[in-house]
Amino acid sequence: MRRHGVPILLLLLSIAGPMPAQVLSAPPNGIILPNYDLVRLGQWEAVEAGAVVARTDGPMANVYNPAGVAGADKTEINGSGSGYQYTAVSLEGLGEKSTSTRFFTLSGFLGVVLAQPVVKSTRWRLGFSMYSPINWEPGTLSGASQGTSGGVSTALEYRTKVRLNVLVPSLAAGVKLSPTLRAGVTFQVPIVSLLQQQTTSALSTSATEASTVERNFAADGTTWLVRATAGIQWNVAPTVAVGLSIQSPTARLFGSSFYSDQLTAASGAGFETLRFRDPEARLVYKLPFLLAGGAAFKIGKVGVEADLRWYGGISQFELYSSKVTGVAVRDSGTAPPVVAPVSLVPVTMSFRSILNFAVGAQYQLSKQWRLHAGVNSDQSPLSGTDEIFRNVNIIGGTAGVSFTGAHLSGSLGLGFQTGRSPPTPVGSGSEVAETRLKVTSIQLLYALAYSF
Repeated sequence: MRRHGVPILLLLLSIAGPMPAQVLSAPPNGIILPNYDLVRLGQWEAVEAGAVVARTDGPMANVYNPAGVAGADKTEINGSGSGYQYTAVSLEGLGEKSTSTRFFTLSGFLGVVLAQPVVKSTRWRLGFSMYSPINWEPGTLSGASQGTSGGVSTALEYRTKVRLNVLVPSLAAGVKLSPTLRAGVTFQVPIVSLLQQQTTSALSTSATEASTVERNFAADGTTWLVRATAGIQWNVAPTVAVGLSIQSPTARLFGSSFYSDQLTAASGAGFETLRFRDPEARLVYKLPFLLAGGAAFKIGKVGVEADLRWYGGISQFELYSSKVTGVAVRDSGTAPPVVAPVSLVPVTMSFRSILNFAVGAQYQLSKQWRLHAGVNSDQSPLSGTDEIFRNVNIIGGTAGVSFTGAHLSGSLGLGFQTGRSPPTPVGSGSEVAETRLKVTSIQLLYALAYSF
């Protein structure tokens, strides 16, 4: 922990004269992971770590490559859950290791592909789906530390609860350009929900003085976006297939967020508080351009696919902004309180470009049963540690089994993911500690589908 005596805000208490207009800067660092590939969806797609751009078909093609919609031979409904996830999040660096565990249901998938007998055409297919590609809700995490330096004892506490969820309604159309070539397009309306609650406090005491700083931040909002995807799949040979999917960056339709931030500092010289609240603050969230490509090979009973997913960078944008004015009050105890307006400095974000990989394999046990396994990376789009989100690079693997019947098909498997953040500052005023976040999750993956 870095300690510099009385927090900077407390120094304002001893300054005489008029109180200038105040500003609220970005809130403390939270534990949201904005990673793009944390959630695995699909029957065999999920248990092969999502390495399916060249082979996916049916309703799940809405997620990975819309060209696969045209690969459906019959009308198919996929209305399944994605499974269950146990997540352990550990915060280190506050003197004590704090761990939060949570067991929750992963978002389900609902998808339909209209083919024969509903669609009479042998070339065209139509699809609809509803799914959640991003779902991060680790539960409440808290930590505390104590220390003494230069005769000053300091106690720092930190508590946070977050949620980031993206729900994507999707409409798709696919066409067979030839017996070996398929193409498709998708129109999507991603709905982003973002919740953040953070409390940080610091108490400093010495033989001659005591001071405290506390900050309470809360935001809860939703924003609606729009984007499009185009894809192609080509069966180069009976045992070789390639696929390519291009997804546009999102454009904002509308959105808002409740936003509240309160900062209070007190010492023997008096106290100062900054309070800001806007129930309709502007919320902007952006999802990037995506270029995904893969190649699949089959040798006997073994099939393998390797994919690369390149996510473009996003230049700085205002995540939260507001035109509402808050209030700042200073009371030194020796003069009337001084009141001044408070404005919110827009909370900004930017994302770097990243390259993720996924490799999946399957082994055919029989006509109905297959074994599956996969490994993938999920790099953080954050470039540093000063954002209000967390920079954690994830690596994960999957394994499972699937069956395919005349009408009913499904899968069952396990997934594992882990990652660790670089040192990240957390604190209030000048009382700051460098923390690390470790994330470990175990997933029970299952899916069912029915074709007519």
